[in-house]
Amino acid sequence: MFRTPSKSRFRRIFTLSAVLILLVYLFLYGQNQTWNVELTVEGQGKQIKEIVDTALDDFISNLLSAVDSEGLPEDLDNIFDTQAYLNCRIKGAEWAKGSQLALVLAESCKYPSGRDVSHRDICQLLSGKKILFVGPDTTYFLHSIWLDSVEAAHNRTHICPGRDFCTFHHICRGLSDDTESDERLGRKKKMPSENVLRTTKSSLLQYTFSSTLYASSNKSDSVYMFPAIDQETGVQQINQFWIRRARKADVIVLNRPPLPAPISTYDTVNPSGNWTFASALCTKQNSFSADACGSSLSYGLALAAVDLTLYNFLPSVLRTVETMSADPIIQYSLRVWQGTWFIQSSCARKGLPENLQLHPKFWEHGNLLESGMDPWTFFYNAQGAILFHSSFRITH
Repeated sequence: MFRTPSKSRFRRIFTLSAVLILLVYLFLYGQNQTWNVELTVEGQGKQIKEIVDTALDDFISNLLSAVDSEGLPEDLDNIFDTQAYLNCRIKGAEWAKGSQLALVLAESCKYPSGRDVSHRDICQLLSGKKILFVGPDTTYFLHSIWLDSVEAAHNRTHICPGRDFCTFHHICRGLSDDTESDERLGRKKKMPSENVLRTTKSSLLQYTFSSTLYASSNKSDSVYMFPAIDQETGVQQINQFWIRRARKADVIVLNRPPLPAPISTYDTVNPSGNWTFASALCTKQNSFSADACGSSLSYGLALAAVDLTLYNFLPSVLRTVETMSADPIIQYSLRVWQGTWFIQSSCARKGLPENLQLHPKFWEHGNLLESGMDPWTFFYNAQGAILFHSSFRITH
């Protein structure tokens, strides 16, 4: 069940995992404990967490044993300080009142060292740079929140044409800067040159939609030209050409969402879905007893999430990382991974049938009985938790 990848892939997996901790607000895990086999909902959640943690720890142990010290980032302390700052701003954020959904981040937060960092500091760090966001809808939403938050400090607003038509946003311009009148070429908005960005100490923000981070330098590639159907899940995938923009960007923020559940799981008869593939996977392994697999779907869902994350999701992302690292221009850019955004249980449960089986969030503290979720949400969130668990254990 839990296969060990070849040593040639260990370093690439480690490098990817090390950046997974950036730009996300995720929940930390509790200390491992030893539990007796229980078939209550709470007991299932605790038992699943223990087994999944053990499996991932074994995977990470094998990974680290094949990585020398050269594979470790030299600025881990700075990474952790930055993560703490980002977490602080998100924790202090508030949802703006009104018809438009917007998250207003805290004006400033302190690094562990006590240094205050504000919107002005962020703009100074990005002075003269081009930033590209590449990813699914959550990345587009992050681009919008980030855009609104930074520009609000300068009393400016930006209107994005939308997820599929985002061009660029000229940001971090001072209050006295009035270059916008010079940015239009007829009816079209002209992209500021690198010289303009440097002289005005401003920045350029762009977004490109991609559901899988497919990376090809050929803009006529069929994957870019037509929507594709994933052979394993049957779910449609859409990818826009983003490599050209990436070659011009100084900072690239990337994300690929957890793999969706196969369309076969959406059973019109059973409201809990048809999860035959997860149940079959559960019965083929030795982590859980046959009784456990038969008593609750949660075990099979957790195992399927581990399997797909380590042996489908990561290899796909690594192919993108390899393509970027081999590109003579992109390899010098700063690449940041946007972590998974969890689906909130309270939102996912709205409108669900009363007889739908709920599954405990094994990756969080709290009352597992009150935090249950439907199998599709569980399957999605479990993959995100597994990714964070892996990166957290590797870097600590």
